[in-house]
Amino acid sequence: MMVVTDVSEGLPERIAASPALRIVRGHVWLDGAPFTGELPAFWSQIRSGAIPTTTPPAVDELVAGFTGDDTVLAVHVSGELSATVHHALEAARQVAVTVTVVDSRSIDVGTGLVVAAAHEAAVHGAQPHDAEAVADLARRAAARLHTFAVVNDVEWLYRSGRAGLLPSARLSRQRPLVLALRGRTVLLDMPKRRDDGVRQLATHAQAVAGPFGCCWAVGHGDTPDIDRVVDRVADALGGPPARVGLLGPAAGAHLGPGAVLIGVLALDARAL
Repeated sequence: MMVVTDVSEGLPERIAASPALRIVRGHVWLDGAPFTGELPAFWSQIRSGAIPTTTPPAVDELVAGFTGDDTVLAVHVSGELSATVHHALEAARQVAVTVTVVDSRSIDVGTGLVVAAAHEAAVHGAQPHDAEAVADLARRAAARLHTFAVVNDVEWLYRSGRAGLLPSARLSRQRPLVLALRGRTVLLDMPKRRDDGVRQLATHAQAVAGPFGCCWAVGHGDTPDIDRVVDRVADALGGPPARVGLLGPAAGAHLGPGAVLIGVLALDARAL
């Protein structure tokens, strides 16, 4: 079985390099020029004033990613925030192999947690050759996943032009935003201070961790105080994150510098 996704954020290196995982990325431009560099270079240019734009993987690119001899499980970022799921469904109709498309209902490291769970089930699970069992595990993981963000500057949301990322409420340009992402984006609060937003991030994460513990990961927009943020959330969750890293361009282009995104995947009793 081949797991296909459009993100690598939140994945351990051994999974990102696995022959059972195929990554079909979207496209990134900075100031209108294609960008194909590494994440530190992306954020360096963003900090220098470059304006990013992104597009999801095209249907023909996903067709190429799905083509082969293996049954495919495609796990992608939220279909309410990106066209990737819709492109994947169209691509699935154009290939000979069976393709199951799962909407992670998240982005970046949140999607990465679902991809990692699906990969482990496909390669090392009790039923690694049962495509439907692996797909069902991925769906259940997406249902248990909660993603939260603190955004420093709402201008990045306005600039991105993605209606799904813009809460319907009136946004303040003077305050940070605390957001929840469960398919669509929900505005939770506009605290006066960023530190209050970080505190709320930890509180929300703790509330959804579940009775059996959780696996969690952090993506950030080149955030100077990320160690302090991670320590605060780790104290609330009782353990360290599976991964901390820079946000990928697709999320970073919308959330902007200084943003923090956390994915919290509550563990399933059936997996214990």
